[in-house]
Amino acid sequence: MRKSEIIVIGGVLGLIAYFGFRTYSALSSLVFTPGNILSVELQGMVPVFTITVLAQNTSNTDLRVNSFAGNLFSNNTLVGNVSSFTPAIIPANSTVQIPIQIQLGLIGLANDLITAFQTKNFQQAIQVQGFANVSGIQVPLKLDYTVGA
Repeated sequence: MRKSEIIVIGGVLGLIAYFGFRTYSALSSLVFTPGNILSVELQGMVPVFTITVLAQNTSNTDLRVNSFAGNLFSNNTLVGNVSSFTPAIIPANSTVQIPIQIQLGLIGLANDLITAFQTKNFQQAIQVQGFANVSGIQVPLKLDYTVGA
């Protein structure tokens, strides 16, 4: 291999490493927080909530959230599924509201209500665990929220 070919290959590898590190750095600064409830409807017997999740991008790189999927837990009981498959662009140094659908499972919801009545604890520790596909990279998500008295 000639010296010029080695220099070109080294330069290309260096650029790939630079852009890979830049994307990784941007992903590590992405923050997701619960937003607002947009709507509640019934699809057959299944309650479906549409909420927003605030995605905050504190990096200098635009990011694209391609999808979001996970499970919804209430007091460690699986009560539903969370998903969004509508792409959203999060510009550098900004916040975007991403609409998310929550489909509640009737069995998990019933178990959670029964436990609340048995323990007389109506405080709900809500947790979303899942993954977001951000700019082609899978990012783990964990959102915690507490409601009730």
